[in-house]
Amino acid sequence: MRSGTFALLVALGVFAVVTEAGIHGSFSPGELAQIQPEGGILGNFGEYIFESGENIKLICTLTEAGLSEGLITSDLRFQFPSGDVVEPNSTWNETTVSLIIVNASANDSGRFYCGNVSDDNNLSMLDTAVLEIGYPPLELKSWRCWSMQLELLYCQWSEAENPVHTDYFFYIQTDGSVTTECRQTNPNSCEATKGQTPPYRPGETEANITVRAENPLGNPVFIYPFEHYRNVKIEELENVEVEAVDAEALDVTWDLPADLFRFNVSIVHNIQWAIRPNCTRDARYVSETNYTIPGHSDQQSWNYTLTGLIPNTIYDVKMKAIVLDAEFPDLWSVTSEVYNQTLPKAPNRSPGMPPGSFYVDRIDDSHRNIYLYWIPLKDWERNSHDFFYLVEGLEIPTRKRVQPSIVTDTFAVFRSLSTELPYKFSIVSRNSMGTSPQPSMLHVEEEKYREPSSAFTF
Repeated sequence: MRSGTFALLVALGVFAVVTEAGIHGSFSPGELAQIQPEGGILGNFGEYIFESGENIKLICTLTEAGLSEGLITSDLRFQFPSGDVVEPNSTWNETTVSLIIVNASANDSGRFYCGNVSDDNNLSMLDTAVLEIGYPPLELKSWRCWSMQLELLYCQWSEAENPVHTDYFFYIQTDGSVTTECRQTNPNSCEATKGQTPPYRPGETEANITVRAENPLGNPVFIYPFEHYRNVKIEELENVEVEAVDAEALDVTWDLPADLFRFNVSIVHNIQWAIRPNCTRDARYVSETNYTIPGHSDQQSWNYTLTGLIPNTIYDVKMKAIVLDAEFPDLWSVTSEVYNQTLPKAPNRSPGMPPGSFYVDRIDDSHRNIYLYWIPLKDWERNSHDFFYLVEGLEIPTRKRVQPSIVTDTFAVFRSLSTELPYKFSIVSRNSMGTSPQPSMLHVEEEKYREPSSAFTF
C-alpha cells in the first residue's frame, strides 16, 4: 500500500500535500487524515490547551479520501514539535490510531503532526494540531507600583513563563474595601489617574494591590500589600533658587510640588554645593547634606542656609528630593541646579612675612634700596575682585613716612633710603570692603648690603 510519498510545504504552520505516483490529485491538510487530541480546551486560534501534568491522547483518523488513496493505519506516525517521529501506542480499528503523551509538560507545547511513512521511510504530513501545555495563572514573577506625586499611579510587572497566554488585571484599594481598576497602557503596565489612587489615611502604611489573572485553565486572584507612601516619586522641586545672605552664606529656597505638604509624607532633600572651578581654582570641594521636611507640614515654601562659605565665590548648588524610607533608590526626583555668588568682605589676614623677608642693595655710602617680599594670599582669601596690598614704611628716629616706588603681588621696593637709619615696614591686605585686621611688620636696621634669598626672584 506504500504507493507513494507526499511532499510537505510548510509556511506559517500550513502545509499542502502533493501526491506522487499512485495517488491522484492534490490534497489539503486534513483531507486524507485528521489529528485531534482527546479533551483539552479549544483556544481562539485553533490551538488545544491542556494543563501541565496531564496525560494527553492524540488521535489520528484516516478519512474516506485517505482510505480511497490506499492509506493504512500501520503506516501512520506522529511527529513531535522537537522533530521526533514515533509510532502510535495503539490501533483502534482500520481507520484510527492514538498516542498518549504521559505527564505532558510545558516543554511539549507546539505543533504535532500525523503523517504517512512510505517504503523509503520518508514521512509525509497529513494533518497537524497545536497543543499549548501550561499552567493555570501563575503569580507574577515580579511587580512594582509607584505614584507620581500622589497624582498618577503606575504599575509594571513581568509574568512567569507559561505557554498558555494569561491576562493580568490590577485593582487598587482606594477606600476601605472599594477598588478601582488600573487601566492597562500595554500588556505589562497600567496607570491610575488622580482620584483612583489610594488616599492618605493617618496611621495607615499599606494599601492592597489586587491582581486578577485569567486564562482558560483558571482565574485566581492574588492580593499584594503595597506600601504606597514609600513609593511616591517626586517629579521635580519647584522654584528652586539660591540667594546671597552675606559673605559666607547662601540661602537655598524651593517649593514642594503637587500639594505634597498637605500629606503626612516626610521628604528628604539632598543638597550638594561646590565651588565653581575657574582658571585659577581647579578643585571642587563638594559638600553635602540631607534635610528632612516632616510630613503634614502645611508649608509649601522652604529654605536651607549654606554656611561657612568662601566670600566672593560662585557656588554651584544641586538639589533633589525623595520620600523618607523610599523603597527604591530610583524614586529620587530630577536634580535641580542653581548657582550664586557670596558677597565680598574685607580680607581676613595680611600676607605672611617671615623674619628676614628683605634684602638691601647699596647705592652709595649714604643711600640704599630696600626690597621687601612676602607670601601672598591665595586667590580665595582675597574676598573681592578689587584686592591689593598696601605697603608703608616708617623712618624710626624721625617718624617720617616713606612710600614704595614699586608694589607687586609679591614684593615692594623702597628706593634711596638712608643707610644710617633703621626702618619699620608694614603691609596689609585691602579691598573695597576694608583692610585686614592686623598688619604684617618687618624691621630693617642700618644695613648697607644684604643678599636676597635664593628662594625669591625679582
